[in-house]
Amino acid sequence: MKNLFLSLSLVLFTSIVSIGQTTITITNNTSEDLYGLYTSGTKGDLLPEDLLEVSNYAYITYPEGYDCEVVIQISRDNEGEEEVAYEFELDICEAKTLVIYETYYLLNDEKFRYDQ
Repeated sequence: MKNLFLSLSLVLFTSIVSIGQTTITITNNTSEDLYGLYTSGTKGDLLPEDLLEVSNYAYITYPEGYDCEVVIQISRDNEGEEEVAYEFELDICEAKTLVIYETYYLLNDEKFRYDQ
């Protein structure tokens, strides 16, 4: 009975903590590996690892209370120098998926060109 109570308490706590968090999936469909993802309002990068390889994705979770309007910069390693390859101004409260291609991107399955 004690174990059941502890298990239920843990499930309830996990559910309460996850309310208000925002998660966005970022997929790299470019022809090059990307080495960092930076977003306004945080210190450091948010990628679970330092590398987002071609055809791979990462889940980025913003904590509760995070500002919805963010600037996301994704860099490439250009011979040891970080160079911003892609920059997005997003409403992460609405955005759930971001798929990056060389000439366009998909935001929640809607296509946008970089020059728009």
